Amino acid sequence: MNVRGLCAAGISALVIWLWLLMKPATAQDLEHFASGEIELVGTTSENLFIKVEFAIDEAQRRQGLMYREELPARTGMLFIYEGEGMRAFWMKNTLIPLDMVFFDRAGKFVSLQRDVPPLTLTPRRSTAQYVLELNAGEAEKLGIGPETRLVLPVEH
Repeated sequence: MNVRGLCAAGISALVIWLWLLMKPATAQDLEHFASGEIELVGTTSENLFIKVEFAIDEAQRRQGLMYREELPARTGMLFIYEGEGMRAFWMKNTLIPLDMVFFDRAGKFVSLQRDVPPLTLTPRRSTAQYVLELNAGEAEKLGIGPETRLVLPVEH
């Protein structure tokens, strides 16, 4: 194969790879999540229990709450990482506004991103091992803030 043929093959492979990366997910592509309850302490109410789906592996964390048209009150998704590190979240293909609560390895509150608009590509960053996504405004309603702690271990 000559240089021109190699370049054409390389460009074709790159175009296919980009298409696969950017194509919208179909129902068959969507991940399935385990669900359960988590406990938060240090909110304005007594101990708070929230029903969540767990995003544990890379594919689940990549998908998150994408393509969801609604999220019931007092429910969310908990992203669980192997260790603490810088986490970046964006809202590509996420149809509902969210609050993002970042917790460290000990379950202590690190930061809160409020009212993150849907379908945006601006990353929201913080150091964390656990990230809880809730409906926008839910963190304030539930009294989640600097005194909040995620009770560990999280059973998933």
